[in-house]
Amino acid sequence: MKTIFWNVDTQYDFMKPEGKLYVKGAETIESNLAKLTQLAEVNKIKVVNTGDWHNPGSEELSDNPDFLNTFPQHCMANTPGAEFISATNPKNPYIINWEDNDIDVKRILQERNILLYKDAFNVFEGNHHANRVVKLLRSEGVE
Repeated sequence: MKTIFWNVDTQYDFMKPEGKLYVKGAETIESNLAKLTQLAEVNKIKVVNTGDWHNPGSEELSDNPDFLNTFPQHCMANTPGAEFISATNPKNPYIINWEDNDIDVKRILQERNILLYKDAFNVFEGNHHANRVVKLLRSEGVE
């Protein structure tokens, strides 16, 4: 059995007080996140990173959010708010966007960092490739 790290949404808009959907106190765990990221790099541990990647028409976004199913604009594609913080920024990841039609199985198995961009709170709802990625990693003995 191999180990895998799963890095969930450690993006500027969630992690920094100036972020558009800041999680109070998130910045206090940055040093621990940096240690985990470095541990994974040094020990060549595969990391699946998830990240919100929204467009203006995303169903999750609302001007009147309920904060259960809808949220204010955050982690908009190609903006600083969608970038990972330096403590967790994946190096040379294989990026799998929720808009991609297909994925490269060989790269999923070879790359140490995988980045699943998503357009919903739940990665399995927000990126239709997420289940397949997990199944592929499990077939390689990664738990």
